[in-house]
Amino acid sequence: MITNYEQYTASNTRTFTPNLVNEARFGYSRFYNFLGTLLAFDTDVVSAVGIPGQKSVAPVAWGIPAVTFSGTGFQALGDGTDAPYANDNNTLQFVEKLSWIRGKHNFRFGFEYNRQNYNQVGNQFPRGQFSFQPNTTQTEVLINGKPSRIYGYAFAEFLLGNLYQSTIAAALANGRFERNVEHAFVDDTWKLTPKLTLSLGLRYELTPPFTNTLGDYFTVGGLKVGFTANAPQSDWPYFVRQGNCTDPYAGLNIHWTDTKAVCGGGLNYNLLETKYKNFAPRIGISYALNDRTVVRSGWGVFYTQDVANSMYFDLTRNVGTRITLTSDIGNPSLVWNNAIPGGNGAILQIPPPYSYVAAYDHATSYTMQYLLNIQRQFGSNWAVETGYLGSESHHLYGFLNANQAVPGTTGNVSSRLPYPTFGVIQLVADGFNALYNSGSVKVTRRFSQGLSLISSYTFSKSIDNSSGIRVQGFDTLFPQDSRCFRCERALSAFDTRHRFVLGGSYDLPVGKGKLLNINNSLANALAGGWQTSAGATIQSGVPENIIIGVDNASTGTNAGYDRPIATLASKGYAANPSPSRWYDPAAFVEAPAGTFGNVGRNALITPHLQSIDFAVHKQFHMPHNEQHVLQFRVEAFNVLNHPTWDRPQANILAGAPFPGAPANAAHQGFGVINNTNTAVPMRQVQLGLKYSF
Repeated sequence: MITNYEQYTASNTRTFTPNLVNEARFGYSRFYNFLGTLLAFDTDVVSAVGIPGQKSVAPVAWGIPAVTFSGTGFQALGDGTDAPYANDNNTLQFVEKLSWIRGKHNFRFGFEYNRQNYNQVGNQFPRGQFSFQPNTTQTEVLINGKPSRIYGYAFAEFLLGNLYQSTIAAALANGRFERNVEHAFVDDTWKLTPKLTLSLGLRYELTPPFTNTLGDYFTVGGLKVGFTANAPQSDWPYFVRQGNCTDPYAGLNIHWTDTKAVCGGGLNYNLLETKYKNFAPRIGISYALNDRTVVRSGWGVFYTQDVANSMYFDLTRNVGTRITLTSDIGNPSLVWNNAIPGGNGAILQIPPPYSYVAAYDHATSYTMQYLLNIQRQFGSNWAVETGYLGSESHHLYGFLNANQAVPGTTGNVSSRLPYPTFGVIQLVADGFNALYNSGSVKVTRRFSQGLSLISSYTFSKSIDNSSGIRVQGFDTLFPQDSRCFRCERALSAFDTRHRFVLGGSYDLPVGKGKLLNINNSLANALAGGWQTSAGATIQSGVPENIIIGVDNASTGTNAGYDRPIATLASKGYAANPSPSRWYDPAAFVEAPAGTFGNVGRNALITPHLQSIDFAVHKQFHMPHNEQHVLQFRVEAFNVLNHPTWDRPQANILAGAPFPGAPANAAHQGFGVINNTNTAVPMRQVQLGLKYSF
C-alpha cells in the first residue's frame, strides 16, 4: 500500500471595528492511495493457471484468483477479491466568516465553497472468485422415515472440479469525478439575561452529484423494486448511459447479450438529481442556575452527504461489470470449462450481470439530534457533568439486492428472479432509519496539587435497520431478505451499551519542596520529580450477525447472508463463555431449504474490550544548561495483560459437523474464537529517552 498526502492552507483575519471581524481561509489538499496485491506488477498468475476462457488482467491487478470453500473446515486459497484500488483526489476550499457583535447579539455569517475532484481506478473480482459448496456431493437419507439432507464436502467438489459459483469482473473500473459544493450559514448567540443565553442558527447545504468526466457512466434505469418472479417484460429495468449519445456501446469493449442499454433514458448527465432544499435549523438554550451550575439544551438537524465510493465509483463498475454464474442445485452444471463468461472475442459478450445503481431521486440523509446537559462545579477543581443525548436519523443509505430471487429449492435460480436480464442489482437505497439514546456522566479535575483527571461513563443504545452503506462492524452487505426492511431492525453494528474511559496524571509527592521533601540535590535528581499517567478504556462488545454462510432461501443471489432458526435451547451463549466456545451451537439450526431463518439481525454480542495503559516518566535538567532536558519514560500498554478476545465465528455451519448431529445442526466451528489477540495486543513495555534543547 502507498499513501501520499499534501495540504496547504492560508488564512486572513481582518478587524474592521471592535465588534466586526472577518475571517477568510483558503485550503488545498491532495490524497493519493494505492492498495494492491503482493504480486501486483510482478507475477501474472491468471495466465499461468490458465483457467479456460479467462483473460490476463492488467499488471496493476496481478495476483492469485480466490478460491473459497463453505460448510467444511477448509477456508480459502488465493488473494482477496478486492484490489487493486488507486485514489488520486483533491479538494480546493474557500471559507468566509463574518462575526458581528451588536448589543446582546453575537451574529455570525458564513459561506463555504469546495471544488472536489474524486478519481479512482480499481474493482472487485478482477482475478475472479471460484466458490465451492456442498452441492453435488450431497446425499439424502431417511431419518425416522422422513427424507433429510446429509451434507457433502466443498473441498471434494473442488477436487472434482464441480464449482458452485464463479464471479469475475470484465475489466477494471475507472471514474474521474468533479463537483462544486456550496454551503452557507447564519447564527445568533443572544444573551437575553445574564443567566439565559439563546442560540439560533440556520445552515444551507447545496451538494450536487458528482459529474463523471469520462462520459462512459452507466446506471440502471426504470427500476421498480419488486420481488415477483419473472416480472412483466414491460417492467424490466435497463442500463442507461449518461448523455445524449446515439450508441450506448460507443468506445466500449463489452456487449450485454440479454440486457437492454440506452442513451440518456430521460435522466440528467449526472444520473442523479440535485437536492435544493437541504436547510438545517439549530437551536440551543443555556441557563445558569447559579455561579456553579449550568443547564444546557439543544436541538438541530444535521445532513450527512453522500459517500463518493459507493454512490459514484460503484456505478463505474457497470462497465467493468461483474458476472456471477451459479450451478444448478444438486447438478454439476458449472465446471472449469464454462466458469468464465464472456467469450474470447474482442468484444466481451456479457450475460445478465451484477449491476450497480443509486436511486435517481434519492433523498439526503439527515439526523435530528437533541440533548439535555447539567454541569456542576464542586470546590475549585472538580466538575461533574451529566446529560442525555439522543438522535433520530432518516433516509439513511444502505444496500439492497433489488433483484433477489424468490425463495425456492428447485430449478436454476434465474427462473425465480424478478428481472432475468440482470443478476444482482446492488441498489443504494435511502429508506433506512436509526434511533440513538444515551446517558452519560463525566468527572473532571483540573490540574491541582499534582493531580489531573478526566473520566466518563456512557450508557447507550443504538437501533437501526442498516448501519452503513458498506459493511459496518460485523454486519452483512445486504439484508437477509431485501423485501423486508422492518425485519432488519435491530441493534446497530456499532452499538456499545457500556463504555468507561479514564485518563489522568499524578506528580508523585517526592522531591524538593514536596510532601516527602528531599534536600540532597543528588538524591532529589534521582528520586524526585517523577510523574505517572494512566489511561483506561473498558466497553461492552458489539453485535454480531449470525449467519449460515450459504444462500438457503434465494439460492445464489444473497452472498451467504441467510440466517438460521433459533431453537430456544438457550439465549445463544455457551454456559461458560470462553474462546473455545463463546456461542452455544444448540441454540441454532439451519432453516429448511428455500426459507429464511427467524434469527434477527445482530443477535449476539462479541466479547468486551478492556485496555489499561500506565506510564512513569521524569525529566532531568542538565547541569551544564537547565534549558537542556533529558526525559526518561517507561510505558506499559495493556499493563494488566488482560485478554481481549476477537469475534467468535458467526457462521453456524463453520467447521465439521458434530458426530451424530442432525443434518441441520450447527457445526463444531460455530462460536469458536480463533484469533485471541487482535483487538488489544498482550502487554507491551517500552523504554524511551528524549533529549530537548
